[in-house]
Amino acid sequence: MKIAFEMQPLLDDEKTGIGFYADNLVRRVITQNPETDFILECFLFKDIDVKKETIYSYNKSNTTTQICRFPRFFYRMLSTFLPIPYRWFFRNDAYVRHFFNYITPPFAGGKKVVTIHDLSFIRFPETLSFKTKMLLRLGLRRSIARADVVLTISEFSRREILHFYPCLSEKVRVLYIGVDYDKFHVNITEKEKERICNKYGITKPYILYLGTLEPRKNIERLIEAYALLRQKQLDVPPLVLAGKKGWLYEGIFNKLISFGLQEFVRFTGYVDEEDKAALLAGAIYFCFPSLYEGFGMPPLEAMACGTPVLAADAASLPEVLGDAALLVDPFSADDIAKGMEQLLTDAQLRTELKRKGIIQAAKFDWDTISKELYQLYQSLEDGL
Repeated sequence: MKIAFEMQPLLDDEKTGIGFYADNLVRRVITQNPETDFILECFLFKDIDVKKETIYSYNKSNTTTQICRFPRFFYRMLSTFLPIPYRWFFRNDAYVRHFFNYITPPFAGGKKVVTIHDLSFIRFPETLSFKTKMLLRLGLRRSIARADVVLTISEFSRREILHFYPCLSEKVRVLYIGVDYDKFHVNITEKEKERICNKYGITKPYILYLGTLEPRKNIERLIEAYALLRQKQLDVPPLVLAGKKGWLYEGIFNKLISFGLQEFVRFTGYVDEEDKAALLAGAIYFCFPSLYEGFGMPPLEAMACGTPVLAADAASLPEVLGDAALLVDPFSADDIAKGMEQLLTDAQLRTELKRKGIIQAAKFDWDTISKELYQLYQSLEDGL
């Protein structure tokens, strides 16, 4: 059985959730199944040499690489309107092809698996760029029709997909996201935490948010809650907002200025993957008031590092985090501020959430999840 992976989400210099999801699955499935042949497929047009190195880092004795020197975005735009066959660009010799980022292209050979992470472009269209909304609105229904299996990352997202696409009840499967315990664990040294703080200009102690800076993550309301918290407490640690600038991030900076919080809030920019665990482990607690998540990796990674978590009582987060996080109403700055104050002042609560969080994070293991994915590929060969 030959299995082909769409490697495009893995090529970004500043990977986000989809890229890390694909990275963990691809590396593990290839390593766990040395008897299976894998094909790594991607379009390359810019920074070819650098991106080739990224692709080749996945190579094992059981992999081959197919690189098409053509603009991937141009193909995706064209194929949204015209059924340009994917097999014109990549050999048609894979039995299973997995596309990790919503879209199954037309006339891709073999059985097709596509991952749909969430439907934020429908539920919260104002939080995405016009280009992204257009491509998904025009392409997703046809993408689903082309796929043999639609994977999603939580029961919440499965219900969302079936709500808008009820005909998919036989196609949709849930495959959770895992935690990389080689990176995220409780044994990170104080020396490493200090090094990361120095690297990003952070003063301890601090409260942390980590993720893309965009409207869906509810950062503006988090800043408003932080302002309310500072009104109540004389000794409130700085708030660190770690992550790259996303769509409509300017509103976040405007909100900060309106509350006069510039000297109390630290922006780190994009955080290198190897630095995330120490940054998470060094925080007093982690805030993740996101309005809509298909899964929510950062709070689970924080839990794995032994950091207490405050998160939104919304979307998939209650499902993923269980009773191991302090859940708040993400639409109420007052409720977020109340939760932030509770975690800041109640050391016993922090200790309890740390204990529960480590146990909860341990339920999501990449090695087990990647084995489940390979079994799915085998079931396609056996005709489901």
